[in-house]
Amino acid sequence: MFDSLKTDETIKTSGDTLGGSKYSTLESALYDFTVKLAYGSISKGGAKALNLLLETADGKELKQQLWMSSGKAKGCLNYYMSKNPKTGNKDMKKYLPGFEAANHLTQMCLGKEINQVNPETKTIMLYDFSQGKEVPTEVPMITELINKKITAGVIKKVENKRTLDADTGKYVATTETREINEIDKFFHYPTGLTVTEAQAKADKPVFKEKWAEKWTGVTKDNTESDIALAPSKKSSTAASNTPREGASLFGGAAA
Repeated sequence: MFDSLKTDETIKTSGDTLGGSKYSTLESALYDFTVKLAYGSISKGGAKALNLLLETADGKELKQQLWMSSGKAKGCLNYYMSKNPKTGNKDMKKYLPGFEAANHLTQMCLGKEINQVNPETKTIMLYDFSQGKEVPTEVPMITELINKKITAGVIKKVENKRTLDADTGKYVATTETREINEIDKFFHYPTGLTVTEAQAKADKPVFKEKWAEKWTGVTKDNTESDIALAPSKKSSTAASNTPREGASLFGGAAA
């Protein structure tokens, strides 16, 4: 029964592995990453994003899109107006979280701000919604970031899936949920310092320990409790054909 199941030196064994997909959702924790890809894109509405592909030492991958600006309708700004505790009015500028994260990343890895980087046009395989497959696509790549090390505080979140309502033309929450990862904070590798701590010439990373104490192993529940019935299959089909990622930005590659 088993005599035909011979080993062969030309066949690679699986070795020692803990299993699990490299695309599986990470638990909330601090992770040391290597930057594999870092390129710009722009949404249909004109919002600018930095797209990252990060990899842990054991081969787990994290894809993250950091929205660095608003769209054309809001002026393509990298900040928003927040409530001022002193005046009670929305007259205080605050950076968009995505911009601040992207800017901290380049400061930590390259010693310069995001507006000072010089991207290069590179061709990579990206999914094209109109063709339903990955195709060679030119993007403005921040090649200086490739293979740089960074520590990130990653949070696992549970949220409602969203789909396009064919009647209203707007995305609405459904009763289905999904788990996603979100980079909450970047820390310099290997010191563990934040940009704020580095600017203050801190001797040791204090905030990193506080972050780990609060978030390690915690799943953030962002689900909505008062959801109507899930949209029709017609709406779901429409959503699956809607492009989510636009053309490239950062210099000449931006269309």
